[in-house]
Amino acid sequence: MKANQSYQTISASLKIINKIKDSRFIASASPCRDREAAEAFITEIREKHDDATHNVSAYRIYESREILEYSDDDGEPAGSSGPPVLAKIDGHNLVNTCVVVTRYFGGTKLGIGGLIKAYGNSCERVLLKADKIKLSLFYLLICRGDYQYLGPTLGQLEKVGAEIKGTRHVDKGFSVEAVVRASSFTSLSREITRITGDRVKLTKKESKFLPD
Repeated sequence: MKANQSYQTISASLKIINKIKDSRFIASASPCRDREAAEAFITEIREKHDDATHNVSAYRIYESREILEYSDDDGEPAGSSGPPVLAKIDGHNLVNTCVVVTRYFGGTKLGIGGLIKAYGNSCERVLLKADKIKLSLFYLLICRGDYQYLGPTLGQLEKVGAEIKGTRHVDKGFSVEAVVRASSFTSLSREITRITGDRVKLTKKESKFLPD
């Protein structure tokens, strides 16, 4: 899934307990910087609740310039649990967020519709309780050019509020590494091209969502 330029994530791990028709649902949520962290959180919850009937999980992670979405019903009827949890994460415009909803069966069957509602509601409750952090898309740029254009390049980077990570001399020229808000990239590139006569090249080294 193609990424937008702004999302949210939750600020810290938390959980809630939701009792529905004799079953106990424990919704655990955590911010996760990448897929490995999300999978580690799922494993942690499953090991903690290894006596539970089900540990349903879902996450949305920004990876390789796209949003990676995952859900697992963990033995519940297909589509009745994991997708509703994922839908709630999506509905809150969250990325780098993982939720595991643990179910301890209480003896009363809920049916497909009841499961969709129970898992979705449990996820919704924990996400409503969580504090949110706004995230925006940033690029890590490498700017290379003749040394005479270092000053104008740094001036334009400063103008858009870029964070300069480092400057060094290379092949009679310079290389500047900077973190720039994605929404500023097009205007930045246009201005540097105009001012330097296209003598400075901007390369996107990587992209990530960072607190705004």
